[in-house]
Amino acid sequence: MATPKTSTIITTTAYLSDPSPTSPSSTAGPRNHSVNNIHDEETPPQTAFSILEPPAQLSAITTHTTHLHPSDPEDAFPDGGTRSWLVVLGSFFVLMASYGMMNSTGVLQNYFATHQLSTYSTSAIGWIPGLFTFFGLVLSVQIGPMFDRYGPTGILIAGSVCYVSGLFILAECRLYWHFMLTLGVVMGSGAALLSTAAMAAVPQWFDRRVGLAMGWAMSGAGLGGVMFPLVLRKAFVEFGYRWAIRVLAFMVAGMCGVGIALVRSRLPKGRSRSSINLRAFRDTRFTWLTLGTFGE
Repeated sequence: MATPKTSTIITTTAYLSDPSPTSPSSTAGPRNHSVNNIHDEETPPQTAFSILEPPAQLSAITTHTTHLHPSDPEDAFPDGGTRSWLVVLGSFFVLMASYGMMNSTGVLQNYFATHQLSTYSTSAIGWIPGLFTFFGLVLSVQIGPMFDRYGPTGILIAGSVCYVSGLFILAECRLYWHFMLTLGVVMGSGAALLSTAAMAAVPQWFDRRVGLAMGWAMSGAGLGGVMFPLVLRKAFVEFGYRWAIRVLAFMVAGMCGVGIALVRSRLPKGRSRSSINLRAFRDTRFTWLTLGTFGE
């Protein structure tokens, strides 16, 4: 790391000396009062900078300002460039595969209700995509510290294996507990690994434009929510259930492969920290925001 550059700013300010008892101004009350006010107004406030004690007639304030070298990787965000936008593109495809599927579970639920699980109630079948969404979100609490410690590549590979293999197994499911275990637990865990790594990588490359970058990445979830139902409805009619899910698995595998190749972290790997800090709930604004989000 380059040695920080230090610049020194020296400001010299002359102050009026206290009038002697024999001077003419000492007998003029209003004038003496105004001089003292000028003296108070010209005295700069105490700051965190180091202040040297001035002489009797002269005050010298020496301010030391340390400027970090602009090339330090931990302090200078690229905020654009090819590498940064490739990370956004990789996150786009990963979120299309994970959150896009969460937005498409209604099609699967409807198919299960009319075919394999036709003997079950709608509320019982609804637990399957509900469990998938639950695992896809709640596990992110612990995956975040894992991202800080190990980076995104290993997490994306593990998530892709869980997610894609879960889809291939889903094509063979027939019983209720098969769907609960495969779609709910296995694929939900894979979705949590994929989505958390994808969303955590983008802010490391952007500062001023992080909102724009995250917006482009998250748009993949919306596109997946539109594309997957169309693909499934068409494939169910032409290929049947098994090959419709297999086609979906191949599509998801390609999206995850793009994400593994493009998503990278910029900051150095650090130690994992506590995943839950309950002291955050001391802030009432954060508490009400959490409750409002949970209620949705």
